[in-house]
Amino acid sequence: MLRSMPETDSRGRNSRRSLPAMGRIAMGVFLLSGPALAQEQAGDAKFCSEYAETAATAAEDAITRNPACLDYGSGVHGDRAMHVEWCARTARDKVEGAAVHIRRLASRCTKGALVTPTEYGGYDIAGGEQFERPYGQARQWQVKAAFSGRTFMYCVAETGVNERPVRLGFDLAMPGESGQWQLAVPVKAKKDWQGRLEIDGAEPAGRAGADVSGTAVDAWTIAWLNMGHVDALRKGHAAVLGVGKADYDFSLEGVAAAITKIEECRSRKGAGASAAAPSRPIAQAAPPQDSAVVNAPVTFAPLAKPGLCVRHPGGSGPGSSELELSRCDAPKGVIFLLEDRGGPIRLSDRTDSCASVNRLPAPPENVMIIPCRNSTDRWRYDERSRQIRNGDNYCWTVEGRAFRAGAKIIGEPCRPNAPEQQFERQF
Repeated sequence: MLRSMPETDSRGRNSRRSLPAMGRIAMGVFLLSGPALAQEQAGDAKFCSEYAETAATAAEDAITRNPACLDYGSGVHGDRAMHVEWCARTARDKVEGAAVHIRRLASRCTKGALVTPTEYGGYDIAGGEQFERPYGQARQWQVKAAFSGRTFMYCVAETGVNERPVRLGFDLAMPGESGQWQLAVPVKAKKDWQGRLEIDGAEPAGRAGADVSGTAVDAWTIAWLNMGHVDALRKGHAAVLGVGKADYDFSLEGVAAAITKIEECRSRKGAGASAAAPSRPIAQAAPPQDSAVVNAPVTFAPLAKPGLCVRHPGGSGPGSSELELSRCDAPKGVIFLLEDRGGPIRLSDRTDSCASVNRLPAPPENVMIIPCRNSTDRWRYDERSRQIRNGDNYCWTVEGRAFRAGAKIIGEPCRPNAPEQQFERQF
């Protein structure tokens, strides 16, 4: 099997060719493995620096959202020097694979708050509109830049001339500066599809060809384009994308200006885009009108076991950020500050630290102490049920009903009359 050589655009940068489905898969494999001789060599200093920045930034963004994401064994950490050192002694293909894997772990442990990259290390230009920020206007096209946390993903231009929506964009595959031009239309298709792109009623000139392939995300079909396709679109007036039995025609009015704006946005990695990016809503309980107590020092003791209290052990070892049961006469860590019903629960001796459920993909979901600026949980103490609950209807729970010192406090859906979820609030 032959490896398809990367094309070079007018600026000398590599771009991936559009291939039929099997060719695309094969190319993805070669991008990760490549010729044996080349892949036995580690990346140079520039490549390793780019890898370290990619991996560390994604890891830091994940850990900020969920401290339990930290995992040195899987590379999910922010130590750039360690990332560079590992890269310098590791085959380039393994490093590229690690850059994808770390970002996928970051997405998984934040439950999608960070975006999962594609197999080639880039991003689809459709399906992640909530991560996009306004960048600028180019004729009838709205140009946006997309970010996963602090990681730049792509620039995209969208228009709806004659009520025919279409998206055109260019992503960034990391580490490195390569990427993929993509065209997205609101047509449902299979994940790996093959079709045709015609511009002004004809096959794009030169080596571009009319055959295209791509993927599908939600209700969008994405076509992977080569630079020949992009140049033809720039000069065209109308286009038709054939997806299966469906033909989707759309206007190219203003597309030349849109492509220029996308290239500018991409070269700047979205710098200058509005900082007011939409975010996924987080369900929170609205504070009731009758506020209970404000900044009152309290302890929380399980009703089922007098003499034990919820405690933050502190320190820097494993489990040091988690809440657990302890003797109520422990020297520190048992006193919390309860602001309002519907407010954060803070440590009395570290008022910048708040209780938060770590929200891992799989249980147990420990209640942990993290910086308040990173916590979205708003807790209230329900006098009637004796539960400490947040806006997602999660309650503090003694793990496994193990009412003994050292038992962890986890977050579970609130249940009526559950002894492991009943605590006495003591002022």
